[in-house]
Amino acid sequence: MSDKVAVVILGAGKGTRMKSRMPKVLHKIGTRSMIEEVISTAKELNPEKIVVVVGFGADQVRQVLPGDVVSVEQTSQLGTGHAMLTALPELEDFDGHIITLYGDVPLLSAGTIQELIKKHIKTEAAVTILTAILEDPTGYGRVIRNGDGTFFRIVEQKDASAAERRVKEINSGVYCFSSEVLKTYLPQLTPQNKQGEYYLTDVLGLASKDGLKVEMVVAKDPVEITGVNDRVSLAMLTKIKNQRKLNKLMLSGVTIVDPDNTYIDDSVEIAMDASVLPGTICIGECKIESGAVVGPYTTLVDCSVQDGAVVERSELKGVVVKSKAEIGPFVHVKPGMDLAALGLADKIEFKD
Repeated sequence: MSDKVAVVILGAGKGTRMKSRMPKVLHKIGTRSMIEEVISTAKELNPEKIVVVVGFGADQVRQVLPGDVVSVEQTSQLGTGHAMLTALPELEDFDGHIITLYGDVPLLSAGTIQELIKKHIKTEAAVTILTAILEDPTGYGRVIRNGDGTFFRIVEQKDASAAERRVKEINSGVYCFSSEVLKTYLPQLTPQNKQGEYYLTDVLGLASKDGLKVEMVVAKDPVEITGVNDRVSLAMLTKIKNQRKLNKLMLSGVTIVDPDNTYIDDSVEIAMDASVLPGTICIGECKIESGAVVGPYTTLVDCSVQDGAVVERSELKGVVVKSKAEIGPFVHVKPGMDLAALGLADKIEFKD
């Protein structure tokens, strides 16, 4: 078998608890939809193919998919196994390793997935599972191990016994399958559970029963496998994502006075010795150079702030703030405005 990788992203669910007319995976975490975040992560794996399973609001979801991503429609939501069966025809000629991801699990890193793939290949496993240890595992399928620590089975919460529900190791739903195993066992699935659904986890049971190796990798940070169920969890993950960006910037030498009241998009670059004051929002392709001070209460969208410039209590879009210029308070500039009339021509220019 080759070491090639393909990715299937399951994103067909409606997300009833989001209380929205919009498909769940299109809700934004920061400035990008969750499905776009997951696709971006998948592309870091350099896969041969990315297949997205769409369902509720399929046409809306397709509109945000890149041209090199294939979509298939799951017309009836009959579980994860059924969703993978829907994607299988697109992988008919693929020989390698197939990763399953989820459109509503936006913080899973490429590094963690690469660890999963690495162990899968090294151990020559049929399937490798990404698990996590949670203090409160309510709602997740439990990973049940044999006495020697090897895989025994996965049981869903609704089908678990009282003893199994006390197990804290959970199944993230993220797997690395050998393509041959997936193609062999997926068609054998039957809905033998209380929900009448086809569980992808049953593939693991079938493979294990036939003596094939099922391996596990425990995620170092359980937050990575957290899914979005409602707008409360979406806000929580958005805050975590932003905090990670801010931490990275601060550790690189950027002063951020109040991280709880600052939002910096992933695409923003800020140089060492720049300062960001409370209430600042930076979105899109922004670049802030050394010695610049942005804020308080300033919003930048697709802007560059050159060295030593100060932008205070202002809203700028698509501009370059020149070196050592002082802007604000209460300046509002967007493309198409007359900079000369605003008295800003010597301080600001529009991006090309």
